[in-house]
Amino acid sequence: MLKPIYVSLALAVLILTVYFQVHDFELVNFDDRETIVGNTHIQNGLTLAGLAWAFSTSYAANWFPVTWISHMIDFQLFGLDSGWFHLVNVVIHLASTLLLFAMLRRMTGKLWESAFVSFVFALHPLHVESVAWVSERKDVLSAFFWFLTTWLYLDYVDRPNVRRYLFSLGAFVVGLMSKQMLVSLPLTLLLLDYWPLNRSKTTLISRLVTEKVPYLVLSAAASIIAFNVQHQAGAVLSVDSIPLATRAANALISYVAYLGTFFWPSGLAVFYPYPPTLPAWQIAGAALILVAISALAIRRPYLTVGWLWYLGTLVPVIGLVQVGEQARADRYTYIPMIGISIMLAWGMSEIMERRARFALAMVSGLVCLGWLAVTWTQVPYWRNSVTLFEHAIAVTQNNFIAHLDLGAVLAEQGRTQEALRHLYASVEEKPDHNDGHDTLGAVLGQMGRSQEAAEQFQTAIRIQPNDSEAHCNLGNVLVAQGKFADAAQEFQTALRILPDFVTAHFGLGGALLNLGQTDAAIAQFKEALRLDPNMAAARDGLSKAIALKQSRR
Repeated sequence: MLKPIYVSLALAVLILTVYFQVHDFELVNFDDRETIVGNTHIQNGLTLAGLAWAFSTSYAANWFPVTWISHMIDFQLFGLDSGWFHLVNVVIHLASTLLLFAMLRRMTGKLWESAFVSFVFALHPLHVESVAWVSERKDVLSAFFWFLTTWLYLDYVDRPNVRRYLFSLGAFVVGLMSKQMLVSLPLTLLLLDYWPLNRSKTTLISRLVTEKVPYLVLSAAASIIAFNVQHQAGAVLSVDSIPLATRAANALISYVAYLGTFFWPSGLAVFYPYPPTLPAWQIAGAALILVAISALAIRRPYLTVGWLWYLGTLVPVIGLVQVGEQARADRYTYIPMIGISIMLAWGMSEIMERRARFALAMVSGLVCLGWLAVTWTQVPYWRNSVTLFEHAIAVTQNNFIAHLDLGAVLAEQGRTQEALRHLYASVEEKPDHNDGHDTLGAVLGQMGRSQEAAEQFQTAIRIQPNDSEAHCNLGNVLVAQGKFADAAQEFQTALRILPDFVTAHFGLGGALLNLGQTDAAIAQFKEALRLDPNMAAARDGLSKAIALKQSRR
């Protein structure tokens, strides 16, 4: 008889074999640079000041102190060696997989069913994004604490006492501080009470719900924190941008689209743009499919639990509260697809007990091999920004974000004509996207086309008056044109929007110095250095301003 340890070893070997490819991958131009490369707090390593910042910051429109701390530890150990950042993601993903396998076996006593669910979690192509993208450290960390919370909850169920309950609740708190995706975990605990734990047969429903109240309170608090942080950062789109009816329609379609890519994972991309229209037939068809599956799911407890797991855990990221501009994202399926895997695993097991056992086992094995092969080919797209966004453009339509980020990377590489082609494509596909105009203006400015650059920055500001980056960039163009007073106004506007904007402090210092306001310039250079002690340009500007002041005495 096959022992669980061999299944665990096989899962570990497969994960390491497939994902070891990431050991020399770069950080990509999609959140990684903001999260790691441009974050001085991370690059100071693990310090008391860094810990205080991690728990208090809303940087990058998120609050996940445990994730920030994990990145600090990475930098402390490996510097900016991006391969190690990637490998840490893989190790956490591996640990989560093994914990999931052990957890399922503990609850159900089923080896092969638990192995199937764990294989899908470990190696399905939809989960490449969560593992191979360093910025999704929050995904792999939160999943680990999701399973740890559940494991400790099982300890409490086996031998109820306050200490075991608090251990589970403590792991839940740490998970929420990794990513607020865990807000739906109390729902899954209630589902597990129903099946496979069968507690609903021996314990009053009211008591089962009461047990979850502290989890629910913490979930509510984490949801409020996440919403406030993202709203203040401008990441939550208003209903004027995307009406609620459109969001609801997209949510219905996304539920079905995720199922489609689960069974046939092709055309996967880092960003899926919101479609310009949502045809009525797609909305109606999606609703009918969901209703039909729901009707079938009530026939077996494992189907009910799996289906409600899928529906419920997707709610926080299904887009009713729209954060970002994507229609959906592969990373959002990291936890929810466990529900679909449970439905398949126990459904196949029930069928195999009755008939077609060998044939069904063969088909299941071939499907898993197919998923494994697609995952193997999907991982290399994350090698660098060029491969990532070229692939996204190839498999999607009107992908303004992929054109934008590819153009920015090509410009950094000195491939300016290629960059301009993609940046113009971006603003044509999404004329009201301020970041596209901002980036296009920056490249035009680097090429010496200052007037065209200024026009792009002004367009970005008209679209989004609180675009601090566009105000700062316009200030830089005005400095290059010798319009120092106008430039100073733009830098000051940028700082009113974002007071800790290092580049704006530096730019304002330069503009003030050219206006002869030496003391004010010195203050701005000092503030830039306070925010970024390694900014050599600010140090040079400060030295120049001090020397000029002394020469005038």
